Amino acid sequence: MVKKITTLILVLIGMAIGGFISIVMYDKVFTESLKRLKDYTVEDWGRMEYYASKIVDRTIKYREMMDKDKMKYDPKPFDDAVAARSVILGGDTLKDKAAHIAGLEESINTILEEYNKKMELRRERFYYLEWGMVTKEFIHEYKIKRDHYRDTVNEYNFRIKTMPFVLFAKNKGFEELPQIEESRLTAVQLATEEYSENSSEESPDSMEHGSR
Repeated sequence: MVKKITTLILVLIGMAIGGFISIVMYDKVFTESLKRLKDYTVEDWGRMEYYASKIVDRTIKYREMMDKDKMKYDPKPFDDAVAARSVILGGDTLKDKAAHIAGLEESINTILEEYNKKMELRRERFYYLEWGMVTKEFIHEYKIKRDHYRDTVNEYNFRIKTMPFVLFAKNKGFEELPQIEESRLTAVQLATEEYSENSSEESPDSMEHGSR
């Protein structure tokens, strides 16, 4: 009888030890899984933020071009874009940064909409068209990185609320990250059909001269 009790106790102790080891192992595995996904999310934001900053750099260049050509324009959206970028780059958390993305895009949209109206100007001065071509590529990359962030943050936010991650996610400091809406940046219009025909007649020499 004593032998059976001793055996049972040893079995229970073994099960307890095994259970403890399993919990520790699973905890480590799930924690590492969430940590990697969170890191991917933060990295995707960083890439999106990089191209957002590049687009703001383009608005600054566009403003300098118009100043040089003594063109009239509303300075507010340019100032707002730079100010929004400063807040985003200086934000301590993704929540702080995400709160200003919509404002940044709104300012850039105002600038792009005005740019898109100046088709005749691009016909006369190639460097305005060149500005649009470069800016269009930055916007394209920005939207791609933005979509990547939206996808990874969706997956991360979903995972921390589902089993088995929800059992320990909050205690490990895994909190929901901010989601953002789909990009609403205005597309850069490079040329109308009429302008496209005329621009094809531009010589390489005139293009090179105009881009200086």
